[in-house]
Formats: sequence, structure tokens, C-alpha cells
Amino acid sequence: MFIPTITENQIQIKLRGNKDTFNFQLDQIKQLAEKYEGRYNGEHKVWIFPKKQLQIDELSKVGIIDKAILLPKEKDYKEVDLDESKVEYLREYQKDALKYMLAHDGKALLRLGCGAGKTVTSLSYFFYTEHNYPLLIICPVGIKYQWAEEIHKFSKKKLNIVICEGLNSLRNYSEYDVVICNYDLFAYHLYKEGNKNIISDDVKELLKTHFKGVILDECQRLKNFTKAKSVKVIRKIVDFMPNIIALSATPLDNKLIDFYSILNILRPDIFHNFYAYKIRYCNARIMRWGWDYSGASNVNQLRELTHNHVMYSKSNKEIQMELPIAEPIPIKYTLKEKDKKLYNKIAKGKSTYTDLAGQELKVKRIPNKTFTTKNMVLRKYIAEKKIPYIKQFLKDFLEDTDEKIIVFTQHHTVIDVLQEAFKKQAVKFDGRSSDKVREKAKKDFIKGNKRIFLGQQEAAGIGLDGLQKVCHIAIYVELPWKPIILEQTIGRIERSGTKFENVLVYFPIFKDTVEDHILEVLVEKENNIEKILDEDPKYAYGISKRIVALLETEGLDNDI
Repeated sequence: MFIPTITENQIQIKLRGNKDTFNFQLDQIKQLAEKYEGRYNGEHKVWIFPKKQLQIDELSKVGIIDKAILLPKEKDYKEVDLDESKVEYLREYQKDALKYMLAHDGKALLRLGCGAGKTVTSLSYFFYTEHNYPLLIICPVGIKYQWAEEIHKFSKKKLNIVICEGLNSLRNYSEYDVVICNYDLFAYHLYKEGNKNIISDDVKELLKTHFKGVILDECQRLKNFTKAKSVKVIRKIVDFMPNIIALSATPLDNKLIDFYSILNILRPDIFHNFYAYKIRYCNARIMRWGWDYSGASNVNQLRELTHNHVMYSKSNKEIQMELPIAEPIPIKYTLKEKDKKLYNKIAKGKSTYTDLAGQELKVKRIPNKTFTTKNMVLRKYIAEKKIPYIKQFLKDFLEDTDEKIIVFTQHHTVIDVLQEAFKKQAVKFDGRSSDKVREKAKKDFIKGNKRIFLGQQEAAGIGLDGLQKVCHIAIYVELPWKPIILEQTIGRIERSGTKFENVLVYFPIFKDTVEDHILEVLVEKENNIEKILDEDPKYAYGISKRIVALLETEGLDNDI
């Protein structure tokens, strides 16, 4: 890792890293020193370059420094005085976000907490400027109609809206003001011609609409820009749009490398070199199987760049919304002796495991992926071993309270067994169900007599509103690997519109298993994400860290 310090007239660089990484970077900086007046200071163990434009440009190209950090903090962003008569429907923090979008000429990332009104805030830019139509909105499939409803609710003038449905729905929509599409739709409109990616004729027709702006909802979906077909098509659509507003409560999905795509879309003048970004901010290391970019480095600098030039970020705690903060309640379990023996054999690759669907699972020795596959198998094993405990928990819950509860899980085998056990009291909401079936499940839970909501983590984590009106208790059967999933799912009940004073989330944890490691990973990722997203560290309160702290002190011990 390169650790630069920029003074008034010098660029000083220290090297850190494992042996292979250090040697590679040492050779690299020696070559640069020969070309660009660099020298080594043995006393302080730093490489020194003159602070000239040529050196700044060349060192930036290879990720040793980031010349964007030398930009003026405000970079001539204009002062904005809002016409209050046009924004009466916005709260103060939403007005601040609108000012940020206007000051940054309609290219910004809005990070607002779950339930804080991201939709109307992003729309306010187009309502306020009025002339930035036609507008394209790209969002997850399950919330396209919610976007249309919000536009009808808040727009002072009638806008013609079309919602794209089906693979053949892309065409020239010049007669409409707003076109709403889902991300997945674009995956079917890219094909290869030699080594080139070619967009379909339908997408070319869509581009004839001559959009003046785009809103990218849940923009973390754009992270995989080098592989995902839908992202490649969307990049071709939005790259030349004059107004691009991205929004998400959790724009940084998992690792800092995931953040590059949306930063590059919004500010290619600052984030234009993917290789340099990986070297500078992803703690690039040479490992046994090649380069590893899964880490984080220089996070304070990246936070400063993003907050100054790209992102308006406010958590629910920062904007002081009167919301209950989720209280984690860990429940400690211990594997039974026979289950622990099988667990250890599976972990060592000495035994297979047949899951509840009859599928035989085994840790496979795959270069650079053995550790990952082991954790996947062990995680599923632990999840299925929790089922008797979860059944007893839910049975007691139904008998002892009149409340409703959300059960978050991941694997289909777990959700299906629980559905069968509590079919009279439960609804199921997962990715296998149609929009119509999921909408019925939601209504039966909110307005009907169903008391258990079985939600698959990814399906129930986005665009699901209303649960907070009838429920403030959840239980997490399986820990996810990503903090974003925790935040999004818990955000279904930790949001505006709740009548409850507290939110309780139970976390049954098997001690001395892969779940200990998952918590370690979650805490590490939370720390890195908070350093980037939370401008003031006092507002960072990652739930994983609170779970770990409680497990170390108290927690509910429910071994049976």
C-alpha cells in the first residue's frame, strides 16, 4: 500500500504491504523516480517527488496519489437560494439535499436513511427545475408502481408516465414525460459482436427519447459494471445524460471496490481510472492467486472526496427523525455434541452434508475459493440446525403475545419448513413468488390476521413499506455477509410511519461456529462503510458491533 503525504512543495510516499506487494510497488516507484525526479530519503524511509503537475498526473495514473484530493473543497459550487413556495412539501434536510443537487448541477448521490423520503427528495430536483424532462427512472422491479404513485402525489403539474413491462417494452417514448424501467429488463438487451458489446435496437430506440435526466434508485445495483449485462447497458444509456441522481440508503454494498461504478458515473472527472482507484482505496495486495482488491485503504481521503463532490449523506439519526432505533437481542445457543462433531468434519472436508432439500453438500477445494465454499456450506448447516429453536421461539411468541413478528432468513429450505409449521399464522415473501403473490402476503400481514411474516432477506429488504405500522419485532435466522442486508431488512420496521416506541430484533447465534466469523466480517465491513458514509463518526452505530458487544457481556442464553 502506498501512503502519501502531500506538503506545500513535495509528495512524500511510504510503502506498506506483504513481501510480494512491497517488492512490486518498490520496483514501480523506482521506475517512476527515474523518470520524474524522485529520490529516496533513507533517514525517514520515504520516496520524495517534487509537487509539480507532471508528477501529480503520473503518480495519480497508477493510484499512488489521487490528484482529486487537491481540488478546492467547494470547487466553485454555487450558492443556492430556494424558492420556498416551490418546496413546501419538503422537510429541512430534504431541502438541503435539493440545494446539494442544484449546486452540483444535477449530478449527485443521495444517501438518506430508510423511510426518510429518498424518492420525493430525488424527484424534487426535477419538479423544481421543471425543464429536465423526459425523465428516466430505473429501479428494482417491485417498486415501479410506487414511483408512479409518488410522482402523482407530489408533482404540481400532470406528468405523462409510462411503466415498461416485458422484454419488448423498450421503444421511443418521446410523447411521455417520465419512463420507469427496472434494472433486470436491460440484461436482455446486450449481445456480443466479436469483442464488442452491442446494445439492442430496442435500446437504441429508447435513446431516441432524448432523456434529459435519470434517477437510479438503489444504485448499489450498479456495482458490477465489468460483468453484469444490465449494468453495461445502463452505462451506455446514462453516460451522456446531463442530470443523474442516484439514491440509496446503503450505496456502499459490501467493499470499497463496489463503490467505484456509481462514483465514476456521477463524477468521471474525479473517478476516471479504475486501476488507480483499486490501488489507492482497496488495499491492493498480491496474494497467492493474484491481486486482491477486497480491502480498504485511505478511507478518510475517499470520504472527504465523496462528501465534498459527489454525495449528500444523512442517516436517520443525523436528521433526528423521531424513529425508534433497533435494539439487537442476541440469543446464544450451543450445538449439540453429535451436531458439533459433524460440523467439524464438514469444516475439514471429511464429511458431506445432506440438506433438507436432499442436496448433498461438501466443502470443495477450489483455488482461491475453498474458504468461501466452506463458509457457505457451514452457514447453511447452522441455519437448518436452528429450525427447532426458531419453531419453539415462534410458538412461545404466538402464545405469550398478541404481537406480529417478521422472520428474516435466506435459504429456501428454512423458509419452507417454517411456512409449513406455521401455515395458518404465516405469510411467505421471497424471490420465487410473483409480484401479485408477494403483494397479497404483505396485505394479509398488515391488514389481515396473519402474525408471522417470513421474509427472504434480499426480497424483503427493498421497497417494502407498511410493515412498520403493525410490527416492531423481528428475528434474524441467518446472519448475512453484508451490512447492507442487515440495514435494509431492519429498515422495514425502523422507519417513519411506525406507532411503536421501540424496535426489537432477535439474533439467535450458535457459539463457536461460522457465525462468529460472519460477525467479525460484518463488523470490519461496517467500520469501513461508516468511515465513508457517515460524515460525523458519532452517528455511526452499526448493529453488528452492538451484537458482538452484547454477546461478550450478556445476551440471552437459551441452550436446550
